Amino acid sequence: MIDLRSVFSGALWILGLAVILAALSWGNWEAKVSRSRLREALARPHLQCAIGAGFALFCAGLALAANRWWERMIWVVLGAFWLFRMAWALKQKG
Repeated sequence: MIDLRSVFSGALWILGLAVILAALSWGNWEAKVSRSRLREALARPHLQCAIGAGFALFCAGLALAANRWWERMIWVVLGAFWLFRMAWALKQKG
């Protein structure tokens, strides 16, 4: 029988890594178009928001997959940190 919790948690962390990879690719494209450095492109608020969302999804997936309470708490704290960073980027953008 398929364990739906494992499938869902695996899908979440893979989706998070895909979002991060897409944001890095987008930042690389923006850096090439504007002839700037990748570091400058990744410092833009919309890319910071995308990277924060990706890391939050990654942490959520690993928190669901964790077996021990302290391991789950570490992933929840890291996910909350990335959500805070994402909210901060949205505030800087707006």
